[in-house]
Amino acid sequence: MTLRYSKDPAITEDAQEVRTGRKWKAEEVTNSAITNLEHADTVGAVQETKKEGYGVRSFKPFCMSNSKEKRDALMKEVKKEEEERRYLHPVKFSHQGQYLRWEELVTWKEIWA
Repeated sequence: MTLRYSKDPAITEDAQEVRTGRKWKAEEVTNSAITNLEHADTVGAVQETKKEGYGVRSFKPFCMSNSKEKRDALMKEVKKEEEERRYLHPVKFSHQGQYLRWEELVTWKEIWA
């Protein structure tokens, strides 16, 4: 993200590939998050699951944000996608994913104790 939105044109034109591990590709994750944020711009402000009225939450489109706000929004989106991925993986396996139901009744602190 820093290389992609740099103010120096030499860096943005000749950005080097960021090397990561085999399972996680920074370029793919960044592109996916940017696509999701641009889609949110198209859709606009939406009401979440809470019973708040329309316009209660502030909404600033990704395309109108400055570079720091874009980086912050991108980091939030990547974290949200990662949490969602970590939650959905055990749900796929019925017996192994049973611990997801425990969180409603017992906290992790109580389990470790």
